[in-house]
Amino acid sequence: MNNNLDYTPPEIPEPTPEQEDTRTALITRAQALVAQATAITISTTAQMEDASTFLTDVAAARKAIETRRQEWVKPLNDSVREINARFKHMLDPLDQAVSIVKDKMLAYQREAQRQAQEEQERLQCEADAARTKLLEAMPEGQVLPGPWEVPTVIPIAPRKTRVDQGTVYTVQEWTYEVVNESEVPKEYWMLDRVKLARVVRAGIRNILGIRVFQRESIAVRTIHSTGGA
Repeated sequence: MNNNLDYTPPEIPEPTPEQEDTRTALITRAQALVAQATAITISTTAQMEDASTFLTDVAAARKAIETRRQEWVKPLNDSVREINARFKHMLDPLDQAVSIVKDKMLAYQREAQRQAQEEQERLQCEADAARTKLLEAMPEGQVLPGPWEVPTVIPIAPRKTRVDQGTVYTVQEWTYEVVNESEVPKEYWMLDRVKLARVVRAGIRNILGIRVFQRESIAVRTIHSTGGA
């Protein structure tokens, strides 16, 4: 892949006189079809056939407009894909580098936290043993004067580091992992509607909790195109 950053994307071209004439003709045709649709009444079989012919005319007009649109946007879309691919090729190693260092920082902090917890538990055990020994040596009925405090151990790993270019800090955020799907409440599930539509079209008719039925709609399939404008 060419990673030259001097890449110049194509400019949006101004329409040629011929393209502008075609666009105007397509707009005029579309507006005329709307007016024609408004005037259509259907109360006989013959009028139903006329309406069907009209819909095929609309489909042909839509196809002509879509063809012109694709002619204009394809070079621009190709350019966007090329630009995104070039920069993704450069950004991916940076994301990988960040991930590597973040993992190492988190590992260091977890180890520091483990050591601090271990030291805290050791101090607590020593304090409990000393308190028990002192209580045993005290005369019956005498109580300790005040609370028995244990020093708090602070992990050596900083949770915020300031450098010249900015600040790196540790944040805590709530997340989740599924440990038993069968126990997840129903309100947290979402139907796969795309899969349902696909299997129903494929012929599956009996699905627990789903009513499969037929619904009428009007479909249009053109046999031939009526041309550009």
